[in-house]
Amino acid sequence: MSQPLGPTSTCLTGTARANWVDAAAEACPREDGTYAVVLALTVQAPWHLYAPGSTVGLPVSVSAESPAELVHLTIPQTPNGELTGTVEITGTLSNAAAGSRLRIRTQVCDGPRCERPHTTELLLA
Repeated sequence: MSQPLGPTSTCLTGTARANWVDAAAEACPREDGTYAVVLALTVQAPWHLYAPGSTVGLPVSVSAESPAELVHLTIPQTPNGELTGTVEITGTLSNAAAGSRLRIRTQVCDGPRCERPHTTELLLA
């Protein structure tokens, strides 16, 4: 896997907030033309999200708006499937440029109660 170009390269960043979840992303260019993406989702207490593979609730999903493509996505797993606090998601973004958008699909839950699923768009600039 390519390494980020370093501090002299220009990273794309963006933030968004919705339904008790703050999102912040940084996408830094690599030598192969892709971007290394780090997306931090901060879930406000007492809410939690569900990890992919969870059999309860709607798991978190992240995608990119075409023509950008998000691949090699890594979302943390926990024994109970619940994601709390700050969750770091990593991946590789190809065909990206300033103006690319990430779509973050979440459903926050608090014990037996879950809010309606929500899709948040995060603009990278």
